Amino acid sequence: MTIDDFRNMPVYANNMRVLKEQLTDLNESMAGSDQGEKSLLHDAQRKQIQAIQNQYEKAYMRYVDMSAKAESWMSENCPDLITETIIRYHFLLGYSWEETAECVSNGVKSYTADACRKIIHRLFRK
Repeated sequence: MTIDDFRNMPVYANNMRVLKEQLTDLNESMAGSDQGEKSLLHDAQRKQIQAIQNQYEKAYMRYVDMSAKAESWMSENCPDLITETIIRYHFLLGYSWEETAECVSNGVKSYTADACRKIIHRLFRK
């Protein structure tokens, strides 16, 4: 995996979130619609819901696949647990560098955002 692959992980997660919100909105609008409305409208909504559901499932499977590749890559290439943790928090979970540093430090200010960034950049320069 490359650093760009890791940078795309939050994008995949965000795509899933957006699709899930669209599904929720469509399901709610369909459930709240008048029973007297034509079934043709419901059929169109069902088709739209099914299309979004298919997109969501594809996005979910892509995210699961990328997560598995990331975990495998980390187990083979990360020199220590701190580096794995930084990658996990920043790239896989989408935390900012500051939030990542706080999580890695467990409340102790032993790692700064810049220190975390440098660890990752050194890893990918190899």
